[in-house]
Amino acid sequence: MLWFAYQGKPHWVAGTFLLLAATDWMDGKLAVLLDQRSEVGPKLDTIADVTVYACLLGATLWLHHLTMLAEFPFLVAAIGSYAVSVLYSLYKFRCVPSYHTRAAKTCWLFMTIGVLSLFLQWTTWPLRIALVAVTLTNLEAILITYLAKEPLSDIAHVGLVRKRIEERGA
Repeated sequence: MLWFAYQGKPHWVAGTFLLLAATDWMDGKLAVLLDQRSEVGPKLDTIADVTVYACLLGATLWLHHLTMLAEFPFLVAAIGSYAVSVLYSLYKFRCVPSYHTRAAKTCWLFMTIGVLSLFLQWTTWPLRIALVAVTLTNLEAILITYLAKEPLSDIAHVGLVRKRIEERGA
């Protein structure tokens, strides 16, 4: 995505993001379908997600820096809340969170729509909605970290934290 942005090819950036989002979705579905869940899988998925979003952010800022100035508060809230979530988990558990909540999975859809809307120069409202959703999802991750007694992964929502801890303790 960064290379395509540098080359001035926004449609290729958007297409690459769509491809990566689709393969991430398929990977998750296949892991569940084939019962191929592991301890390291969610961690690798988190690394891949962060890498994709970092490259998307760089490409977007490169190609749409003036438009993104108007979205700055939304962007700061999303990135800032993610930073707090990661730092809190590092402080409490000495690891990066890999919760993969339903809200986080829904944010992929919102981000996909928002990125398409931005790169096809329709409107920025879907991107704003996605960034607000990301911020709320990060707040849920912070709450999960607060409530959890040990690092967790692949937890659907904050309401399942106690149940998940009881299962691991049994």
